[in-house]
This record gives sequence, C-alpha cells and structure tokens, in this order.
Amino acid sequence: MVDSSDESQILTSIQNYIAAINNKDLSLIDDSIHTDSIVFFDTDIPPIMGKVNLFRYYEETFPVFDRNYVLNDYKITVSKSGDLAYGWLLIDSNIEGENAGRGLYLATWIKKDDKWCRSSFSGKTADKNWTW
Repeated sequence: MVDSSDESQILTSIQNYIAAINNKDLSLIDDSIHTDSIVFFDTDIPPIMGKVNLFRYYEETFPVFDRNYVLNDYKITVSKSGDLAYGWLLIDSNIEGENAGRGLYLATWIKKDDKWCRSSFSGKTADKNWTW
C-alpha cells in the first residue's frame, strides 16, 4: 500500500544528496539510502556497482566538483504494492551562477524496513532548455 509520506521521504533523500554534492560533504549522505547492490550509470564514467564502490567514487570526486546542482523538476511514482518506486529527475548544474548544463536522471528505490533505498541511478546530459 502506498503511504502518503513515501514520495516525501524519497524527495528528502534526493535533496540531501544534492546538498552533499554542493557542500562537498560526504557525511550528509546517509549510506543507508543506498542498497548494497546499487548500480550507478553516468555518461562520463564506467558503471559503478555496489555501495562500497559508489562511496569510494564519492570520496574521490566530491572534493573536485566545480558545479552547484539544483533539482529543477521531478516525477516520482510509487508502486501500488508500496515497496518499489522510480523517479525522473531533472537536475541543472551551475558554475559561478551560470547554467552549465542539465541532466536527466532515472532512479529506482526499494523500500526496506520502512526506509526508501536507492537501488539504481543513471543519467545523461540533456539540452539546457529541455523540459518534460
């Protein structure tokens, strides 16, 4: 059964993730929001498999991020069973206040012990003016 707080909990985890990147602060990411077997795909890097490898990637890349990310729009769908969800995220990146690009991401989540855990995340570059 879908709980009205499901989308809110997922959205909060997305916002915390973006804040962690923008603040270059890995401690802002609760590692329990990822499944142990998370798969991360991005257009510029090889796929990353597993939470341990993903956090290793974060540790290496957070200090050198030169962009500020903003969640522009999102669409989250929770399954009727209430234990699976997917979402489309439209994320803008800015360098010194100027729009440097837009990314379109697809994420999936699994609900375990009443907590939503991201199980996959993939992205691609979109046109700066792209919208739904």
